[in-house]
Amino acid sequence: MRNADSTAKGPHHVQKDRLLVELELSSASVVYGWLFAQRSARLSDALNDSRDFIPFEQIDGEVVIIAKPSISKVIEICNVTAILNEPNPYRVLGARPNDDIDTVRKRYHDLLSRCHPDKFASRDPSEQFLEILRTVTQALVENFDKIRNKSDTAGVTAPEEPANEPA
Repeated sequence: MRNADSTAKGPHHVQKDRLLVELELSSASVVYGWLFAQRSARLSDALNDSRDFIPFEQIDGEVVIIAKPSISKVIEICNVTAILNEPNPYRVLGARPNDDIDTVRKRYHDLLSRCHPDKFASRDPSEQFLEILRTVTQALVENFDKIRNKSDTAGVTAPEEPANEPA
């Protein structure tokens, strides 16, 4: 699976995030794949720019150009780039290091509920799509575990050595 669009070089290259989305088209068909947005930009920014067409990478890797008026609904499932490429587990989960564990857990559960493969099972998705969701879900679990383990050990100190009392 390809991740961030970060291999191109040159003065006009802009790093973009891959946003896993569900597109409902005016033909009532639903497709899954990636829309691209500049780093730190919102999906709405990409959809509301001046272009009449937008590139869309399907799950199988084929890139198609979709006319914006043919899109009737867009649901952002998750930012794959942020989840798979971000080294900071707090950023992956959209939390801050000073957030308490309950706040981090809520963000984790929110993300997990948006991109868990079971959520899409009834929609008869492709195996490739489910595999992407499994990869993303595993990354979320691993990042939450890093934070939880750090939180669990934050208040624990090493046991004191028993004092050597003279006999």
